[in-house]
Amino acid sequence: MADPALELDLSTQQALATARQKAMNQYGQKKAQLGFQRSALDATHNQSQAEMGLQWDRYRTRLPGRFAGRGLLNSGIYHQGLQDYAVDRGNAYTKALMGYQQQVGGLDLSGRGLEQDYADSMATIAAQEQLARSQVAAALRGLL
Repeated sequence: MADPALELDLSTQQALATARQKAMNQYGQKKAQLGFQRSALDATHNQSQAEMGLQWDRYRTRLPGRFAGRGLLNSGIYHQGLQDYAVDRGNAYTKALMGYQQQVGGLDLSGRGLEQDYADSMATIAAQEQLARSQVAAALRGLL
């Protein structure tokens, strides 16, 4: 604890306590909001992955029929169609995953910014408190 002679007046103490509480509240609210956004992003991503899987599975099931009617199931054309299907499916999943990862990265970056803002706010409040104590000390020295 600081020197009792350097105690701050009650209004200054209250102002500093209020500033600290406000910084903590804002930090908590923004952190909760980022957590909610991350949960919603994860849920949306998982749902879209499941839907994409069903769509690609349906497409794969119908693929032989497109070639069977023309007698091409034993041809290189059908095998190329299967290869194209596999490449296209892989590319679709990769593209979706990249978009998801970019959004997660944005939320992570926001989280790091939030941490830094909170640390800066608390450091500013601590500096204000130190300045107020220095002013009290200077005033006491002037009285002696």
